[in-house]
Amino acid sequence: MKRSITNLLVAVIAVVFVMGVLPACKVETVGDAKRPIVIEAHITLDIRGLEGTASKIEDMVGEGVSKDLPLPPPKEKITNPLGPSEAHAETSYDLRYPTPETERALNNRRARFRDLAYYMSQGSIGEGIDGHVAKLGGGPEIDTIVNDENRDREVIYSAIVEQNKLPADAIKTVRMVFGKVQSDRAVSGTYIQQDNGKWVKK
Repeated sequence: MKRSITNLLVAVIAVVFVMGVLPACKVETVGDAKRPIVIEAHITLDIRGLEGTASKIEDMVGEGVSKDLPLPPPKEKITNPLGPSEAHAETSYDLRYPTPETERALNNRRARFRDLAYYMSQGSIGEGIDGHVAKLGGGPEIDTIVNDENRDREVIYSAIVEQNKLPADAIKTVRMVFGKVQSDRAVSGTYIQQDNGKWVKK
């Protein structure tokens, strides 16, 4: 009996001690116990894979209408000195399936490819760093072609994000990478936007 009373007193003292010394220590449950916990994850995009996607789509846009235009030569491919087994495996961010919206956007871009190239050669339209074209001169007809082109580009960018299950804010990176690829592919004499926002003739 004495031992039971002693053990009980020790237990009570221990509880009082913990409560007195550690008053700020609390364990709390997060969220509703009946619902699954949602964990936010940060996804790192493979820029080289995204550049490959941008190049494929720009090839599709210019296919069949660019042969007689002064396009820049393709960039020389760099051979991996470590061999194919050590090569970096790029992630593909291609359009996974066609939709009426993406097909319409691609067809629209193909149809205006020559006009866009002409106005770019005249300095009326430039390639921006945000994956969009910008009006640099000219009249209302330039506004129309710029707005239509940017609308169709945005349809494609949004589809890439959606179909590849990327987070919504990844569209900023998609625009930036497409802008770089489009500027790299622009012909000599085209106005392109630099990182500081200034326009320079390529």
